[in-house]
Amino acid sequence: MDWPVAKAKQDYLYQLDSLRGVAAVVIVLLHFCAYLLPRIGDSFRAITPVFDRSYLAVDLFFILSGFVMAYKYSSVFEWKVDISSYRNFMFRRFIRIYPLHIIVLALLVLLHWGGESISLGMAEDPFKVIRNKFTLVSNVFLLHSSGIGDQGCYNCTSWNYPSWSISAEWLSYFLIPFVVLFFKKWRQLASFISLILFGGLYFMIEARIGHLDVASSLGWYRCISEMFLGVLVYYVGFGRFRVKEFWVNLFFGITILLIHFRSPDSFVVALIAILLLLVVNSHGHRVLDFKWLRWLGQRSYSIYIVHALVQDVLSFGWRMTFLYPVQDSGKYSQLTMLFIAFSLTLFAAHFFYENVEVRFATVLKKSNPKTNLHSSRIPI
Repeated sequence: MDWPVAKAKQDYLYQLDSLRGVAAVVIVLLHFCAYLLPRIGDSFRAITPVFDRSYLAVDLFFILSGFVMAYKYSSVFEWKVDISSYRNFMFRRFIRIYPLHIIVLALLVLLHWGGESISLGMAEDPFKVIRNKFTLVSNVFLLHSSGIGDQGCYNCTSWNYPSWSISAEWLSYFLIPFVVLFFKKWRQLASFISLILFGGLYFMIEARIGHLDVASSLGWYRCISEMFLGVLVYYVGFGRFRVKEFWVNLFFGITILLIHFRSPDSFVVALIAILLLLVVNSHGHRVLDFKWLRWLGQRSYSIYIVHALVQDVLSFGWRMTFLYPVQDSGKYSQLTMLFIAFSLTLFAAHFFYENVEVRFATVLKKSNPKTNLHSSRIPI
């Protein structure tokens, strides 16, 4: 028996919040341990290859985003995409992601072009991203995953380096209303095209590069194809069955094992989509209902956006104080720094969540009283 839509909408949102929180924390730990604290990263790497493949949490973000867009806007774009609804959709997406993006970008510019310019004799940061006027402009307009100016560099990042995925999502948003309408009107054809795009993840990216850890134009393809996959999960599988929490946990464990044993990235992405389908059709999920996971999930965007700023500030402070990079420090020093970095990220994320995300959500609510905000007080 199909799950009534109203009932489904009440049951699943907290689960997606929690999944977002888990994915954000995984990415933060990967970046800190890979770029700022490599001795800790080496320790994780010696235990399991899952560490190096934690970038697949970004793929979870993309699939989740496609699912949520279909869930939220399937009724809005059920029969057509008119100018008014399209404009409202893009405005809501802009308000959701841009204010925090531009604030953190401005702070990074202040740090790197302001602070470092007066810090003569400070040790050089071993972690490099592209920071010039061109990449600054492309970051301001969220075009840094468009492929413009990448000159064939598919792993190059700039300024707030994790924000390449935010740029990819922003560019994908221009297409999403038509994708949702396409699935609504021609579901079988849309499903087939979605599977073709998914196949492109392997043949266009993984077969050529060896993995899916790409940014820029290939990262944009990675994003839109996986958002298609998320929309497919919504239209084909959401509410079609119920599954017990045990089977969700078992499938999650199997997915982690297959990542450990180096299954192809594209295959893992398919497993992530199936895992999402199981989660949204699960009859309650005690683990994902933990309050601290939901707390993380509500702040997941802030956590994701702000952690590179925390990383750069701590690196700057260490190099100013000790005159050598933190990457060259001992293992126990790096372990202490990891605790400090993660704690500061959560603190900063909570601050930006309350003072930027929630405030702009309130502005959006006042400008459109019919706007529905989900449990985290932020428009999906």
